[in-house]
Amino acid sequence: MDLDFSWLSIGRCRYYSAAILFIMTKILVTGASGFLGYHLLAQLSKNYSVEGVYYRQKFHFPSVKWHKINLLEEKDIEKSLQIIRPDAIIHAAAISNPNACEEHVTLSHYINVYATVSIAQYCKSMNIPLIFISTDLVFNGTMGDYSENDFCFPVSKYGAQKLEAEEFINENEQNSLICRLPLLFGFGPAYSINFLGDWLKKLADKEEIIAFSDEFRSTISVNWAARGIVSALAYMLDKSSEHKEKIFHLGGPECISRFNFARLIAHVFGFDDQNIVPKLRSELPMPAPRPENVSLNSSLASAVLQFCPPALSDQLFEIKNSIKHV
Repeated sequence: MDLDFSWLSIGRCRYYSAAILFIMTKILVTGASGFLGYHLLAQLSKNYSVEGVYYRQKFHFPSVKWHKINLLEEKDIEKSLQIIRPDAIIHAAAISNPNACEEHVTLSHYINVYATVSIAQYCKSMNIPLIFISTDLVFNGTMGDYSENDFCFPVSKYGAQKLEAEEFINENEQNSLICRLPLLFGFGPAYSINFLGDWLKKLADKEEIIAFSDEFRSTISVNWAARGIVSALAYMLDKSSEHKEKIFHLGGPECISRFNFARLIAHVFGFDDQNIVPKLRSELPMPAPRPENVSLNSSLASAVLQFCPPALSDQLFEIKNSIKHV
C-alpha cells in the first residue's frame, strides 16, 4: 500500500520536525525531588524528555526517569553524568537553608560549591547548557532593587557559597546561565517544607505567627519561578543568537516585608490577621545573618524572557484555587 504524504506541506514538515526535536531534548534536573524541583518537572515534562536527580527521597512523576546520585562524591557525579548524557542540566540541588549552612559549613560547601563545580566542568566538556539556580542572598541588603550587574557582598555562608559557585561558572563555563531566585512560596511534594503551609495552619488554628517587619524580599510563588527557569532554558537552547546574557533575576513584582506578606496571605485565604506579630531581626537572632532588603530588579528577564509574574495577591489566589481543585 502506498502512503500519501502530499497533505504534509513544507511548512508543516518544519513544524513537526521542530516539535519532535524539542520533545526529544533530554533535560537533567538536579534537586528534582525538592520543593522547586517538583515544579520544574511539572513545567519541563510538557515539552522535554526529563530526568531527575535525587538522593534520599523521590516522588512518582509520570514520564520522568530518576537517578540516585550522591553529590558529595565527585566520581559518582562524573560517572552518572557520563551514563545519562543529558542535552542540558538545570542544577537546582542545594542546601538552601541559611541557618543550616551557617552551622554545617563543610557539608554545605561541598554541596553548594564543589558539586556545582563538578557539574559545570562536565557541561563544559560536553558543550551543553547549564542553568545554575542561585539566590538573592548574594547581596548584603543595604540597597534593594538589585540588578544583575550590582556588586555582590553576601553576609551569610549560604550567600557566600552561592556566589563562589557563580564566580566559578562565569569564569570557566561559557554555555551557562545563572538564575537568581528570591524567597519562594507554595506547595511541593508531601514531604517538602515551606513556610506557606505552616503559616496557613497557624492562621486556621489561630496561633501566633512571628514575621519580620524589617526584612524585605521580592518573593514569588515557586510555580512562577519554575516558569521563569524553563523560559531561561529555552533561551539557552535557542541557537539563533550567539550573544547570551549570563545572569537573570527572577523575582516577583513587589518588594514586601515578611510581616506584610503574612497579612496578605491571611487576607487572600480569608483568615484574621490579628495573631500576626511583627518583630525586628535583632529581636530574634539566628545562626545566619539576615540582610534587610535583597529585593531583585527583574526587568532584564521581563524584556528578554517575557517573564512577567502577576501581583503577589494574584499568585496567592492561583494557589488557593489550585487547592480547591485538588
